[in-house]
Formats: sequence, C-alpha cells, structure tokens
Amino acid sequence: MTHHHWDARLHPRDPNTGEFTDHWVDKVSATLPGTGRDGLLRWEKVDAKSEWNAHLKRVAATLAPSMSGPDLYAYLASAKDMDPPREIWASGPHRVYVSTPREVPVREVLAQISNLHQANPSREPIRLTIQPPYQMFDKRASGETIRGTGMIWIADDAWEHDPSPHAFMPIRLETAWPEYVIAHEWGHAIDYDDRPGGDAMTQDRLHGMMTDEDAFGEYGAKNQIEGHAEAFAEWYLSGGDTDNQAAISYADMYGWNHG
Repeated sequence: MTHHHWDARLHPRDPNTGEFTDHWVDKVSATLPGTGRDGLLRWEKVDAKSEWNAHLKRVAATLAPSMSGPDLYAYLASAKDMDPPREIWASGPHRVYVSTPREVPVREVLAQISNLHQANPSREPIRLTIQPPYQMFDKRASGETIRGTGMIWIADDAWEHDPSPHAFMPIRLETAWPEYVIAHEWGHAIDYDDRPGGDAMTQDRLHGMMTDEDAFGEYGAKNQIEGHAEAFAEWYLSGGDTDNQAAISYADMYGWNHG
C-alpha cells in the first residue's frame, strides 16, 4: 500500500477564515456521486424506460430471499404489466420512481428523502416508488418497506388521507400524514439486524419493556418492528425534542440523528 503524506500546498485555505477554499471543497464533493457540498442528495430526471427495466431486476433480486417462490413470481408477473414510471429521479445510485398519473408533490418527497439520508443514511441505494394503492402488497397500506434496505413504496393516495393521529406517536399531531409515513418507512429502511445497540439490548427486550400504547401508540405497540419505525418517526420529526421514552431509548441505542 502506498502512503501519501498531507501536502498543505495542494489544499489551500482561505487566509482570513482558515477554511478550505471552495475550489478544493468542490473537488472533494465531486467524489461523492449525487451528493452536494451540504451533504444532501442532488436529484435530476433520467430516462424512464431503461431505468425501469433495471429497477425490476433489482426488486426481484432483493425480494428473492424474503418471499416464497409463488409470491415472488406473482409480484413479478404483476410488475411486468405495470406502466413504466411517469418520472424517475436519480441522485448517484439513488432513485425515486413516480409510477402514478396522480399529481403528487414529488419535489417535497425528494427534499424529505435527502434530509433523511443526510441525517441517518441508508446503507443501500434508495429505491422509493410512489404508486397506486392497488399495486401495494397490502392494498390498505400507505407505505411499505423491505426492512433494512432502501426499497420503499408509498401509496399515491397518502396525500388524500388523514388517519386518526391518536393511533400513532405524539408528533403525528403536528405532522402531515405523507411526511409521517415517509419518516416511518425510513425507520424500517435503516432497521439493520446487525445493530443491537450500544448496550447490546435487543429490540425484543426494549419493546417488551414498553408494551403500553402510551409509549408507542396503538400502531407501534403491535410488535418490535413497528415500534422501531414509530420511535424513529417520533425522534426524527420532533427534531429530537420529545418526552416520549420509546423514541428516546431507541435513539440512544441506535445513535439516531434528528431532523
């Protein structure tokens, strides 16, 4: 291995502030695909047809370990008949697919994903699809995620729904449903099996200590997986300014950053 020594002449600083100059910082930023100098993802539209075919192959490879053969074949058969997305947005390896004729606030979604990824990065490329409810695995769901991956689906009618906020975390009272759904699904996306937490406490144990609905809300009390996602939504959307003990405990365990 070749070791290179730091040469200050190659990395100039502003003589007044001591900060690295824009020219040098821009060079470093250019090495991070799709990421701007502020760490946020930078989105642009790409050709939909070729991107969609590649996406279906990636979905099949991602689903294969977690779905039975018949279920996987049924999904791929239905996906094959889907129309290509109306729009595809790319930022480096990350993609957002708009697979609906409905008008949805795409740029708001892109901005939220950029902020979430900057604060609590996904290990895998983000593959978020906005699509009609009939294309969801659970037709009643506003959002779905393959746990521990960047594969996320959002129903295009989420912008028309306003479920009772009392079934969810306290921050839901102050948050629009689509924004809450995306934050919740991000909690699933960064739910990695190999991160038991700084004190080695498992999700099962932590969830078991907080089984009452006051900790997680009705939805998060269902199981430890939903409890994790609900705790993340509360922590992130509140900017870490919450008295909810579930959100505080999970954030401490996983080292979450807030919005």
